[in-house]
Amino acid sequence: MENSHRNPEGRSAEEVLRNGRDLMVKQNKLSSQDFEAYTAAAYYIDVQRGIEWINIVKKLGDHPERIKDFSETALRKLAHPSSDIAIAERIISRVLAGEITSSVRSVYREFEKSEQKSTSNKEADEFSFDPKSSSRLNEIKLWKRELEAENISSQRKIEKEQTVISQRNTRIKQISDFINSLVTHN
Repeated sequence: MENSHRNPEGRSAEEVLRNGRDLMVKQNKLSSQDFEAYTAAAYYIDVQRGIEWINIVKKLGDHPERIKDFSETALRKLAHPSSDIAIAERIISRVLAGEITSSVRSVYREFEKSEQKSTSNKEADEFSFDPKSSSRLNEIKLWKRELEAENISSQRKIEKEQTVISQRNTRIKQISDFINSLVTHN
């Protein structure tokens, strides 16, 4: 495989995308064991690295020109299954705008900042008042009252049924007693 835009942190973005596309095709055609053997023989990597390359193609491969300056390690972080794609896109845009570098350190630092912001925003949201959530709360309260009313209605029906059953049991007892009295008199 040819080497273009080689950087010290692994294979070039172009090479990773090309190899990742090849591996994606092979993964769909080969058994797991054969895929693992192919990955090792063709690219001298383990199957985990091959799957990471496939993830890079799936998540970031639509616009190869946008990611050509990123190292393989940075691309693996951007395309990792646990990485939020919206954050990855923001980082790529910031690199293209010249705001940050495409180095692994910059990518990891930006993910860390974004995740911290996301966590603090979620915490703030938990304590903020939202009129939409107030409306939703009112809907839930109404639903609760309706269920309570249905429950009371159901309880009344059960009590009536229990009364009817009790009356039937009493009538059955009376009939049984009558039958027993006839049998004992004969």
